[in-house]
Amino acid sequence: MLSDQIDSRRFFAAISMASALLTLALVLTAAPPQGAPSDLLAYFRANQGRFVVLAIVVLTWVIVSLLAVVATGRLVAGDRPLLGLAATLASSGGILLLGFGTFIFVGAFFALNAATQGSVEVAQANYQASFWYNMSFLLSDPGLMVLGGGQAILGWLAWRSRAIHRFAGAVGVAGGLAGLLTLAVYQTPFLAIIQLLSLCITNVAAGVALSRIERTDPGK
Repeated sequence: MLSDQIDSRRFFAAISMASALLTLALVLTAAPPQGAPSDLLAYFRANQGRFVVLAIVVLTWVIVSLLAVVATGRLVAGDRPLLGLAATLASSGGILLLGFGTFIFVGAFFALNAATQGSVEVAQANYQASFWYNMSFLLSDPGLMVLGGGQAILGWLAWRSRAIHRFAGAVGVAGGLAGLLTLAVYQTPFLAIIQLLSLCITNVAAGVALSRIERTDPGK
């Protein structure tokens, strides 16, 4: 089995757990701004600390989750290594796209704030802030959908191989399907939240499975 060929299991178990925590942090910090479009820039200025945290969280999440998904793909592939590799590549691409889209959204608000001085510029900046707020959904959808495809396959492989708890595999499939349907519910984060929470559960299950392999075979 491919799970017997995973080296550095303790490291990847920790990485999977860290990815789960960062995914939860991403859900909590990436909540959309509240208020009318004309108030978005003022909202940003009043909550700059939260946007800084979001930028740090999303970049750290990308790095850690890329490592975690490689271990998960290897763990659940079983006798389908090529399908596991395809799911790993799709998930990795989705993570990169989602991280890039989120960081661009945050960076746009910092750039608008830095470039805005007079009252005329404030009016123009409010329009730009509204534009970037609406654009943020389109920036995140490609990443969520590509990640969703990878998640669904990894979840099915997990269910089939039983390398992790089958409940986590079923949750992974459901989260992947939610990601694939993200574009159908434009301007609402509902499906994205379901998808990311399912990814969190899958990472926890993978971390537990990897740590158990380490304990049962301490020589590897």
